[in-house]
Amino acid sequence: MRHYDYETRLRISVHSETWTPADLEAGDTDKRETLYGREEIEIADLDAIVAMGGFDTPSSSVPDARTWFENSTPPMTRDRIEKGIELHYSLHIHEVDGRPADTEDIVAIGELLGIVFGGAPDLEDRRRARADAAFEAADFGGIDVAGTSGWETDGEHRLARTVYLDYGGETSHPMRFAVEFKPWMALHGEPEFELPEIPEAAPKIFGYYVDLDERGEFRADVRDAEGKTVFEIHCSDEEGWDIFEDGFMKNKEDISGLQEHLSALGILGKGAELLSMSAFESRLEADRECEPGF
Repeated sequence: MRHYDYETRLRISVHSETWTPADLEAGDTDKRETLYGREEIEIADLDAIVAMGGFDTPSSSVPDARTWFENSTPPMTRDRIEKGIELHYSLHIHEVDGRPADTEDIVAIGELLGIVFGGAPDLEDRRRARADAAFEAADFGGIDVAGTSGWETDGEHRLARTVYLDYGGETSHPMRFAVEFKPWMALHGEPEFELPEIPEAAPKIFGYYVDLDERGEFRADVRDAEGKTVFEIHCSDEEGWDIFEDGFMKNKEDISGLQEHLSALGILGKGAELLSMSAFESRLEADRECEPGF
């Protein structure tokens, strides 16, 4: 199947016929006009021509180089409403990029118009293949894709899917990704998506636990919300008191000094908060009560 870009040039003719009620009854009309007579156009100009003529039907169900396109339903003009006068248009393709149009051109241009001849590849399947290619080529700013839904038909000329983006957190974030195909360019579509704005995660909290403080021995640890120990202090009679002697902690209850020290070491991330054991456990309890289904 041939594909055309926006620089492809066509040589076409467009004819119109005006049918009065008397003409329709007689089965013939002499009111014919040539709107384009073997004129060369860019394929993008089909937009305006199709909007005028509404070409949606081939002259034959079996295509060949002589097949033309016409409108199955006359446009709803004022003359049609008030006087019953119908306008019919025909589009003839003579050349493509300077060579005579052949059967394959007629099939391909018909596809651009949204017309699929019998035996031609299904348009929906081909659009899905184009949408897959657009998705693979899309730039998500370096963000990983955790998963996707299947393609869904979203309107007559639009395919869409949900994309789940991995921002490095515990959950992925959904985004709608769509490809809209122009009716007259049935296989040409541009991807549409907008990366979601992810709110900053709530600052992590840590708890400071004093495990032992007697007979010249002191033990404490810092834990995260899952109960994992991220830092330990172990002081005995003879060693381990550097954290106090070097001034990182003024005393055993200097939580702010310890937080500053652990932040400098990179153990506590930006915005992290170090709490006393009682404050830490109260916060954890409050957070659990806010969870759905608690």
